Amino acid sequence: MYGASSKSDLSSDLEDVLNGLAKNGLRVCQLVVLKAKASDMALGMQIEYFKCSEDWLHRFKERRGITLHIVFG
Repeated sequence: MYGASSKSDLSSDLEDVLNGLAKNGLRVCQLVVLKAKASDMALGMQIEYFKCSEDWLHRFKERRGITLHIVFG
């Protein structure tokens, strides 16, 4: 089972962080940053056995309608 919080809480909280960054004009530009933030938050929320896999990240982005764009120049 999971610890004090659930993966759905993590998804919601991670989306809140991303929205807060966007409101301040900041964007997450690399998947590695998003994965690191999710892993850190899972530890803080005491979610056991959380693995921020590519599949989890892909489903998270799809559920939340998140797209990452590559900017050149």
